[in-house]
Amino acid sequence: MHLTEEQSAFVDSIRRMVERHIAPIAAEIDETDRFPKELVPIFGDMGLLQQWVPEEYGGPGGNLTMLCLAKHEIAKVSMACSILAGQNSMGMVLPVLHFGSEEQKRRFLPLAAKGRTLTAVAMSEPHCGSDVAAMKTKAVRDGSSYVINGQKCFITFGSVADWVMLFARTSEGRGVDGTKASISRDSFVYEKMVGPASQYYYQGDHLRSFVLSR
Repeated sequence: MHLTEEQSAFVDSIRRMVERHIAPIAAEIDETDRFPKELVPIFGDMGLLQQWVPEEYGGPGGNLTMLCLAKHEIAKVSMACSILAGQNSMGMVLPVLHFGSEEQKRRFLPLAAKGRTLTAVAMSEPHCGSDVAAMKTKAVRDGSSYVINGQKCFITFGSVADWVMLFARTSEGRGVDGTKASISRDSFVYEKMVGPASQYYYQGDHLRSFVLSR
């Protein structure tokens, strides 16, 4: 792949960061399954947590190519740390950017743009994995809010996320027609991990299961 001058400079900056901050702790993360919280401000300052936040909302206005270049360079030393790069894109930035109202964009995107917020996606369920058409978690309207009942599992960064993008069924229709995603915070009952993280994903990514009930 031929890199532009800007892309080459970006890769060089990532490589220097990896050598200084990730290489010394990579083995320890794999051995202890410790979440490397010290990398959050470092990744945030480099725009790695919020690559896709547009400049108008305070973000770097990056793109998929830049994110892939960063992930590739980081993964040479630590797969777990490479997943942290861009994690907020799926958990908050892209869903809000493409499907959120302007009010939601102005609430959540500047927050993500600060580079200190971690997000997770609660989609998978014990009986069906990530098949959203078969999920059972329900969200029922209760005044201006929703009451959510169900169980989620295999949530990458679920134990450390500030915000969770949760997928739930809002009607009894079959297939994906009744599915809606909602952003929730501090409204879950956390269950212990389903099993050792190494069985399901890379160490250091802190998978988590949620049981939501009322």
